[in-house]
Amino acid sequence: MPLLQIQQLQYALPDGSQPFPALSHAFPFRRTGLVGRNGCGKSLLGQLLAGQLAPHAGHVLREGGIHLLPQELDPDTHPTVAHLAEMAETLTALRRVRDGSLDERDYQLLQDRWDCESSFQQLLSDAGLNGISLDTSSAAFRRGLADSGRAQQSP
Repeated sequence: MPLLQIQQLQYALPDGSQPFPALSHAFPFRRTGLVGRNGCGKSLLGQLLAGQLAPHAGHVLREGGIHLLPQELDPDTHPTVAHLAEMAETLTALRRVRDGSLDERDYQLLQDRWDCESSFQQLLSDAGLNGISLDTSSAAFRRGLADSGRAQQSP
């Protein structure tokens, strides 16, 4: 089963126009980029795929979580990959516990996610993002994605 499927997806803008009426596609588990001219609806489609917006018609079927990487990142808000994945607080708690913390808040935050760091590292590896870790800066991560995209486009 694909990681992500859209079936007859429709979204109407306030002026009534539809950037992609009745769009259907299945995305396999691999890195995928949305490419198109400015203003054609790439960001809008990304928000629909990630569940940040609800379609007016059709369905988005997701297996697992989908994260939308914004075009512009505030390095103060998202300094690392852990922040982009919304795992920074959990990762910090895990590392404090490893260093001997007995703070109950750390254990409550972790709950049953003791393998979160290794599990996320495996997801990155499965997606072909070797060399990226939760500690990688968001700027380096974006540069790496851009560089790998250019490499894949080269003949």
